[in-house]
Amino acid sequence: MPFVPNDPDEEERRRQESLQLAGETGMSSAAPRTSAQNQGDPGYVDTAAYLQANKESAKDMANRVAGQLGEQAIKLRTDAGGLGTTFQNEIQSGRIDRNDDVINRAFDDPAAFVKNGGDVDSFRRMRDASYTGPTSFQDREDYAGIEKRIREAVDRAKGVDTEAGRSAMLQELGGNSTRGMVALDQLLIGADPEARGVLGEAAKPFAELTGYLDQVRGGAETAANAAKTGADTLRSDVRGRLDTAKNQFGTDLASRVESTRTSARTKAEELARKLRERQELSAEEAEVLGASPDAISSLNRFRGVLGADYGQNVDVDPYMSVRSPEEAIRAATLARPEDYARESALEMLAGEELPFLFAEDEKLAGTAPRSLLGFDASGSSGTAGNLLTSLDEQKLAGLGVDARRRFDNTFDNYDPGFLASLDAWMAGGGTFPTSGMFGMDKDQVIKTARAAARLGRLGIQADPWTF
Repeated sequence: MPFVPNDPDEEERRRQESLQLAGETGMSSAAPRTSAQNQGDPGYVDTAAYLQANKESAKDMANRVAGQLGEQAIKLRTDAGGLGTTFQNEIQSGRIDRNDDVINRAFDDPAAFVKNGGDVDSFRRMRDASYTGPTSFQDREDYAGIEKRIREAVDRAKGVDTEAGRSAMLQELGGNSTRGMVALDQLLIGADPEARGVLGEAAKPFAELTGYLDQVRGGAETAANAAKTGADTLRSDVRGRLDTAKNQFGTDLASRVESTRTSARTKAEELARKLRERQELSAEEAEVLGASPDAISSLNRFRGVLGADYGQNVDVDPYMSVRSPEEAIRAATLARPEDYARESALEMLAGEELPFLFAEDEKLAGTAPRSLLGFDASGSSGTAGNLLTSLDEQKLAGLGVDARRRFDNTFDNYDPGFLASLDAWMAGGGTFPTSGMFGMDKDQVIKTARAAARLGRLGIQADPWTF
């Protein structure tokens, strides 16, 4: 900005005072003094001539001061930016970063995940995420220092267009320490529009420093708030997924228990109906009952003959037992080993015990029965067989059939009941070599004939003489 004095006489008076003060305290090294004798007045200094003579010195001083102002502005900006960088580094140290790969693997297969201690530690940090870094940029002690330096520097730079402001600036940066020399330097620069322009340009960066510091502060505090929000969100997300996983595990297990109980009740009713109706059971169904297929088949054959020949049946209900589904089928017995492993892993990840399965019950894993129905196949088959034997003996004893004509005199000594059983055997298509009976006593022959007759009715073809 060009220097235009408001009052030429007043301006001239100030110049004279400055020159006189400079003479009293020592002239500026760049400002040679003019001769007062040439003006006809011993106390008068030709300021116009003086200023013209020192024009280049004013420019040099303005450039020197402008350079120092530029360095000062750069230093302040650098220090402000450095403080922001330090704050950002502290934010980074206090934040907990999200690792979705770790989180997803933890919930995809918890039992496998917890085998890696490093992964577990990483997961727990996210589960308990809490931001521990700084939150307020302007509450820092070093912020107060840089803010004060910038404020003072900006205020000094604003005075570049005033004598007082230039004097303060020259006092700090001009290199001349006495009042007179500072006053003379200010006179030289103030009178030179070009020199004043140099200082004005050098002062412009200071106008941006306050805004830059605010920008650094805003960015730092925004980053701190984001880090804190991120930690809170991360902790909430991980714990939310943990709650979901825990609840889902318990819900799925309870659902399996209930559906298995319902299925077991239905299966027990179906098997009981088949047993009562003398239906053939599959090998799998016999296994569910804890009976061998052969024992079930024998029972059914005995019951078939009893019904067909004698119109009788063996009640199987006394040989059946039904267990309480709530007692027989529980989470502890229905759960598989992998269920116990999954719950244990979830407990490790959650840092708490779950109320669904307990480690001391793990030995019961997979022991839940497939059916609530128990059946004593051997006992019922034995009862049916004994009943059939008794009925056969009664029937054979009362036949009164003379079967001796079928054989030679070897059989004349046997009782009619035995001969009747032989007759029944022969009538059913049974054959045997008569020579095979030689050497047998009466009891052996009777036992053989009766067994052969029974097997024939049961549909089993066998050589009776192998008994």
